Amino acid sequence: MKNIKDIIPDLLCPSCNAHLIYNNSQSSLNCENKHKWEIRSNIPRFVNSKTNYTSAFGLQWKKYRKTQLDSYSNTNISRDRLQNACAEYYKLIEEKDFIKILEVGCGAGRFTELLLSNKNVELTSVDYSDAVEANFENFSKNKKHTIIQCDINKNPF
Repeated sequence: MKNIKDIIPDLLCPSCNAHLIYNNSQSSLNCENKHKWEIRSNIPRFVNSKTNYTSAFGLQWKKYRKTQLDSYSNTNISRDRLQNACAEYYKLIEEKDFIKILEVGCGAGRFTELLLSNKNVELTSVDYSDAVEANFENFSKNKKHTIIQCDINKNPF
């Protein structure tokens, strides 16, 4: 995964759109308007609570973090679903020299795995639940990958 300091220029405070500053001593991202966003387990957290209606999803994906990965199940179920659901986009991904993708609702990484298998993809994976921790466990070693916990309606972009 990309270093936190490398992704800060791309992020804005979801509350006020101000630029964020990395606070190493507090392990947080702060803005000039005193909004503070926690970084926990190397993942920026743009959520106001550690528990929300998605808590059960996070619990499920942390417990069964590899279940839907084609590489784990030795199937092509996820690949086929991604290619069928996003055929035009998948073709575009294969044709471009470089493409940035925002994966919303990444969960444990069912489609993260497939998107990262393309050499030309730089991927940002987001989820409202703490399933981002399962995604991090599965794909943190990839330098083309950023993982963020956020509400897509109040995101840091």
